[in-house]
Amino acid sequence: MLRKTSLYIDADVDRGLARIAARDAVTKAEAIRRILAEAVAALPPRPRIAAIGLAEGPGDLVDNIDKYMEGFGE
Repeated sequence: MLRKTSLYIDADVDRGLARIAARDAVTKAEAIRRILAEAVAALPPRPRIAAIGLAEGPGDLVDNIDKYMEGFGE
């Protein structure tokens, strides 16, 4: 699903964007989407929070959540 956004760009960037779009035979909007997708794909992965070992509890909680939540809220 595409989400709409708006941005202001300098005239020289707009001209360059038009050249890229013409070269690739796509609209400027599609060229922007492709350029942004490449930039995002090149980002390093987000660091994960190392929460293992911060609290005590059953080691199989994630796999057996239904078992541990049985009767909760009744």
